[in-house]
Amino acid sequence: MAEELDLQDAVRQLTTPADLFVGTGSARPISVRNVLAFCRMKAKELGAKRSLHHRYVLCFNLHGSSLVTLILNTVAMHLSPDRYILLTPHQLHTYSGLDEREVAILFVTFETEDADLLLHVASRIMEITPSVRAALAAFIEEYTKVGSIRHDNLVVLASQTLLEAIICNDADGGKEAHVPLPAPLRDVMLKLSGMQAPTVLAVTNEAGLSEAHLRKLFKKHMGISMGHYLTEMRQNKARSLLGASEESISQISELCGYKSLYAFSRAFHQFNGCTPSLYRSRIRNTELDTSHQRHKSL
Repeated sequence: MAEELDLQDAVRQLTTPADLFVGTGSARPISVRNVLAFCRMKAKELGAKRSLHHRYVLCFNLHGSSLVTLILNTVAMHLSPDRYILLTPHQLHTYSGLDEREVAILFVTFETEDADLLLHVASRIMEITPSVRAALAAFIEEYTKVGSIRHDNLVVLASQTLLEAIICNDADGGKEAHVPLPAPLRDVMLKLSGMQAPTVLAVTNEAGLSEAHLRKLFKKHMGISMGHYLTEMRQNKARSLLGASEESISQISELCGYKSLYAFSRAFHQFNGCTPSLYRSRIRNTELDTSHQRHKSL
């Protein structure tokens, strides 16, 4: 009854519009797909291995957690409680100070075709403001629903609302996560984000640099060879497509830039220790087991 009264009080704040046919306009929400969320509750669970994703990664250090040291490329920065950062695709990152400390780090990863909308908030330490906190709580509530109660469309809508709150969360300007890359390499990284299946030759031609110079520049500032970096990009994309799409393995091979299914299968096995078909089977069996467990808990 109290909730109904509160709603009635809220409704009384509404005023009659000047024109009953003119509403909020034609704003389009940011595109979001393949949303995945998980958390780490111990510092050591963050992992010392450098991570490379072709996806966006939102990293929230929640209230009551401990300070976490995040390393982007080769630059260390501090992510305090009640702060978050948006990592863009192809950013190498890792963590230091991995011990038994209790933390509360939430990761929300996703893909989008509206990268331009996120440029001004990417790679910046931002405060979890009340509006972002409310949107994050609504997203978690929807994401953690089990069994038939969870609707993927509502998860996507909740993640869109969260991103809209983050895009608008520009009051304090945030603190830029300065990653000092030389201008030519910075341009290369931007070009990589727009390339479907990049190769060293394609990137070299696009950047207008000699291959030898680009390889040397990349290794010096990224701490990894460009060839290995691009292989990781293709393999991450392959794993994502195998787990989250209905594309055939042959189609995924082409989408990831491999000239033949044999070359793709060989590279995938070398990188992941199993064939693409076995990887897809394991992922789907895991999803089935998780679904059964959810239904049992209802």
